[in-house]
Amino acid sequence: ALRLISIEIGASMDFVYFGSDFSKNESFLWYASSVYGGESVFVPTPALSRMSFKLQRMSVVKPEHPIMEEMPAADQAITDKLVLLLVPARERGMFLIIGLYLPAERRLTKSEIDSLHPIATMFLSLARGLQEKSQAESYRRSLEILTEIEGDLTACEDPTHFLRILSRGGRELLECDRAGIVVIDEEDGSFEGAVETRDGLEMGDLSLVAGREMALSLERGHALYSMEPGEELEGEEGDRSFIAVPLIGRKGRLGALIFEKADQPNFFGEFKRRLAHFLAGQAVSVLESYKEGAKLENAAEETKALLRLSRRLSSSLTLEEMGGGLYKELNHIMGAEFVLLSIDGREESRRLAWWKGEKEDASGFDELLATHGPLILTLSRAGKLVRNNLNTVLRGPGEDELALKGIRSYMAVALQGEKNKGMLLVGSPHGGAFTENEIDIIEKATGPINSALAASLRSEGLQARMGMLEGMCRDQEENCRAFAS
Repeated sequence: ALRLISIEIGASMDFVYFGSDFSKNESFLWYASSVYGGESVFVPTPALSRMSFKLQRMSVVKPEHPIMEEMPAADQAITDKLVLLLVPARERGMFLIIGLYLPAERRLTKSEIDSLHPIATMFLSLARGLQEKSQAESYRRSLEILTEIEGDLTACEDPTHFLRILSRGGRELLECDRAGIVVIDEEDGSFEGAVETRDGLEMGDLSLVAGREMALSLERGHALYSMEPGEELEGEEGDRSFIAVPLIGRKGRLGALIFEKADQPNFFGEFKRRLAHFLAGQAVSVLESYKEGAKLENAAEETKALLRLSRRLSSSLTLEEMGGGLYKELNHIMGAEFVLLSIDGREESRRLAWWKGEKEDASGFDELLATHGPLILTLSRAGKLVRNNLNTVLRGPGEDELALKGIRSYMAVALQGEKNKGMLLVGSPHGGAFTENEIDIIEKATGPINSALAASLRSEGLQARMGMLEGMCRDQEENCRAFAS
């Protein structure tokens, strides 16, 4: 149609510029009988974009006018001394401009001039219809992809596969070159990410998810878009588009999504941005479900471990038997290889230690368990002490004995019974062994330990009294036999 108009009007070249007042999605078509340069010559210019908002009627731009230098194919038009005739059309926020480059000697008749505005209006209606059809197809395609993503996420049980589904589905949904997702765990300082490109998944290439855009979106707590007024990043490349959307859950930041399109600065329009935010909402929902599921599993495992420990401790008749059972359970639960029990009663103090499954002498820990030492003072104030990095140079009083055994992490908790008090120290040869989960288990285990401790001491006291009574009875029997003889 553009070529036919050019031939009928007698234009050397012409263009159509179409767009909307509410979006950056614009279309530019051109025709020329003979122009050197092609696409490099016919491109929409900033002056044409400004004119689309103000132009209300047909206008003529002569080759000597300064505005001609800012029009498409300006050099060709000025060289050939062509006159530019601009024919606008507007309808419900949509605009269209037809540009006709006419020879200076060409004179249009009244009927030709009168026909130009209806032609522009017809072009605008045609462009609107094609755009609406394209949008409908885009909506249908996006809905199909979102349905597929939702189905894959519902069936997914592996968190790593979940990252792949979102990165691959996000790239297809937004039709971009690269899509990435990063999931962070602020509690333990870890993160995991995946990047999907046109060539497939790149688990090892985290340059996209480790970029400044994603870091800034996480820091600011809102989405970032390329080429947005007031959001330009220093050193940002102007020949690409990106969207960075943080994943914010009920309890804080969970990660971020990022999408990138090279060589197209205004690629991501309003619709694609909404799709990115919708996909981010799905990611947040799945991530929180995974976290809740993991917490429930951990809570169930923790409950089983504490129940097993309580049963073992409740069956112990002596303090030594209780300590041996406690060592076996802690070794099974968290891989602890050292357990030290210190019990201070009214009449005596007792210390028991187990190292790698064997009971050993606990007298070497007197300095560590000193009444006014830092360990006991800390326990009296805070109730617990966790050392996840027992430095080989800077150690506290009494920690040398632990370091010599190869212990790199330990946790100590205060014990409080009916008629006694003490402490439990659990050690591991691994650095950073006591995470929040292990600390929680040990703290919750103090209740069963205190109960078992009191029962074991009562049992030992009862056995001691029974032994003393048996001795007194034997002595009395011997005295009776001696008296009778």
